[in-house]
Amino acid sequence: MRVSEAMDLCVRRALLRISAGQEYDEWQKRTIKVLEAGLILHPYIPLDKSNSVGQRLRQIIHGALDRPIETGKNNEPMQVLRSAVMTLTNWSYDGSLTDSCHWADGIPLNLRLYEMLL
Repeated sequence: MRVSEAMDLCVRRALLRISAGQEYDEWQKRTIKVLEAGLILHPYIPLDKSNSVGQRLRQIIHGALDRPIETGKNNEPMQVLRSAVMTLTNWSYDGSLTDSCHWADGIPLNLRLYEMLL
């Protein structure tokens, strides 16, 4: 069976694009897990169970682990994710928003990051 050089090149490019897409999906899942660890599992300021922003972020994260989020400026899931993350990183002890960014409690998050890297 003979395959032309042009066809071989076309197949190789297609396989590389598929591989790059899969790597991106895995990278996105790892990044989402870091956000979950820092903002939900080990936040600097503990979240109340009834916190609607935390609940929404948890839903987005679990959805993204099942199916990757499409990226883009005008993509609604990405905008909701960004909004939830920015709200939780600027949360203060009294429930108001601050200008400083606090998003994780050091030691528990660091341990989780080391586990993920291993």
